[in-house]
Amino acid sequence: MEWTDIGELKRGIVYFVSNNSPLPVYNVLLYAGPVDSRRKEVRAVLAPTEEASFKMSTSDFMPFVKFVDSAGVAWKRDGSGKLTELKSGDSFPWTMD
Repeated sequence: MEWTDIGELKRGIVYFVSNNSPLPVYNVLLYAGPVDSRRKEVRAVLAPTEEASFKMSTSDFMPFVKFVDSAGVAWKRDGSGKLTELKSGDSFPWTMD
């Protein structure tokens, strides 16, 4: 999973998340914004080489993505590129609603 920030647009910021793995990833959740009004985008599956866009009205809060790889391991990648494995109790498993 990789972030690309294309910068400020007339109506905000667009982030792209791409799956650079040869295998699909699952339960992809894209987040941005302060905790009390965090915006969330959900993708059940992100296929290899597939890309998802994520529009925000501001870039004041670093976005992050959570996903589960094909081996069933949960991960979090923040907007700086840091990848962290999530364990049970680290908000994993999460729901898709």
